[in-house]
Amino acid sequence: MGEVLSKDEVDALLKGVSEGSVAGAHDAQRPPAVRQCDLTAQERALYGRLPGLDRVFDVFIRNLRGTIEGILGDIGGLSLSGVELLRYGNWTQRFPRAQSVHMFRLAPLHGNALLVLSPTLAAAALEVAFGGRTRRSKPIEEREYSLIETRVLQRLVVRVLGDFQEAWQIIEPLELSVLRSESHLSHAVIATDDTVALVAEVRILLESEEELSLTMCIPYGALDPLRAKLAGEIEAVADDRTPSWMGQMRERVDDVKVDLTVELGSCLVDLRRLVALKEGDMLVLDTRKDDPVVVRVEGLPKFYGMPGLARSGHAVRILDRIGRRAAA
Repeated sequence: MGEVLSKDEVDALLKGVSEGSVAGAHDAQRPPAVRQCDLTAQERALYGRLPGLDRVFDVFIRNLRGTIEGILGDIGGLSLSGVELLRYGNWTQRFPRAQSVHMFRLAPLHGNALLVLSPTLAAAALEVAFGGRTRRSKPIEEREYSLIETRVLQRLVVRVLGDFQEAWQIIEPLELSVLRSESHLSHAVIATDDTVALVAEVRILLESEEELSLTMCIPYGALDPLRAKLAGEIEAVADDRTPSWMGQMRERVDDVKVDLTVELGSCLVDLRRLVALKEGDMLVLDTRKDDPVVVRVEGLPKFYGMPGLARSGHAVRILDRIGRRAAA
């Protein structure tokens, strides 16, 4: 009888059911609401899924910073805000205002791509090109650019695409060229609204804390010939301007100190003799004076060497690597 509800508890339960705060038996059997899911949609973040593509943009961002600083002067920061797959129509809706839009080609890949400069970036580049400074506060007008202004912005675009072309050398040599420039995306259509496109946005922060940006849009299908290479681990091409990660790691470990010892020989003794050892006792080693000795690095045998003297001090001359001689 202790489990029977009181009249007040029954009244509160019935009130909760009638108000909807407590589910009734009919509600408990009702199936959950069905939410539509488009399995064909491919919009998703892409960075980290294609190691080769990640490496391309890493090199691109490193080179681009020098290019932007050469044009605008010192900047507060430059970063890749994201690489994602979007429907082309959804991406174009992000740019309702007039923009500096530049169509380019990635030969020998099929199709064209777009580079969009934000109004703030275009205004800053024009301000500097005509003798001004990026720190100067200036309104951004929604207007078409004149022929002279377009030519100035195209010079910036050519340098940006040059950095992007150089970054692609670690995957496949591509030739990037500007086809034409427009003031609105509707005048530079490169795909249908349903086409999946690779979109990468770069954000630039000036010292005045004003944020600029440039965005690249490439039809994802154009990269099909390179998909296998983009999905695999790509070893960077080392040169003076873009050192590989192996070169950078080598520079950082060059000054690391390690313990190197030379093992002149060894012998076996029983514990009774070991305890009885005293100054002046002699131990006979298992090596002769002409036998090579073992050189250890951090306790691990790495080289064979020959002991001797150099500049009135003890020395050892490296003969070979231990693994190489064993393989022979």
